[in-house]
Amino acid sequence: MIQDPENIPNLFTIILPSIISFIGVIFGVIVGSILSLRIQNIQWLRKHRAETFSDFLNTLHKCKENVFDHAKSYKKIDLGQYLKLYTPVNIKSKSVLLILRDKDKKPFEGFINKIISNHTFWSKHYEKDYKKVYDLFTNGLNEIQKILESNLKSNKW
Repeated sequence: MIQDPENIPNLFTIILPSIISFIGVIFGVIVGSILSLRIQNIQWLRKHRAETFSDFLNTLHKCKENVFDHAKSYKKIDLGQYLKLYTPVNIKSKSVLLILRDKDKKPFEGFINKIISNHTFWSKHYEKDYKKVYDLFTNGLNEIQKILESNLKSNKW
C-alpha cells in the first residue's frame, strides 16, 4: 500500500502555520506588555506630578499667609527674616523642578524668584498697601498655575 505522494500531508504545511501563530502570539504579548507599561507610567507620572504640584501650592499659600501675618502685625523684621518665611517654598520648588519639562523650568524659577522678592519687598516696605502685595502675588501665582497645569496635561518628562 503505497500512498500517492500528493495525498501525504507535507510537513511544511503542518508546521509553518503553527510557527507563524506562535510568533504572532509572542509579538502580541510583547507589544501588549509595552503598551500596558507605558500607560501605567503615564498614570503614575500624572499622579506624582499632581501630588507634588498640590503640595507645592499649599506650601506657597501657607508662606504667603505667614508673610501677610508678619506685615499686618507691624513688627519690624528685616528682609532676611521675610525670606526665611519662604524657605519651605524654595525647598518644595526644587521638587517641582525635578518633574517639570525642560522648557518650563526657567520660567517657573523666574516666577518663584519674582514672587518671593516682590512679595517680601512690598510686604516689608508697603505694609499698608495690601492690594498691591496681593496683586503681585496673584499675578505670579497665575503664571505658575499655568505652567503646572500644562505639565499635568503632558505625558512626557
